[in-house]
Amino acid sequence: MLYDKRWERPEVPVELEPWQKTLLEAADLIDWRGLSKGYLRDDAGRLCAIGAILVASDSRNDFIHSSWHQNDVAMESKCAVERYLGVDRGIAEWNDVPGRTRAEVAATLRAAAKGDRHAL
Repeated sequence: MLYDKRWERPEVPVELEPWQKTLLEAADLIDWRGLSKGYLRDDAGRLCAIGAILVASDSRNDFIHSSWHQNDVAMESKCAVERYLGVDRGIAEWNDVPGRTRAEVAATLRAAAKGDRHAL
């Protein structure tokens, strides 16, 4: 097949929505700090999925200042994860399942940010 440079399409940068950026940052926080179970943030500084979303969505950053009802970006992020997992208000229970790993939680947050559907 012949090649014609006119067939090339320039890559168009994709601008992520704030909730997507939040989920990607939350995943990075869990990778970096570790995974907490049963606490938003434990004494060692590890974060659960919800805690990481709240920290990532708050510009004051290192302390969990807000709740879902005060933070639209955190709420959108939480809903995206719930859609991905196919649960309603079940992120905490999902996070706290024995054997759930840091890598699994971080990968789930990244997949939810992309809008992927969870394959059960």
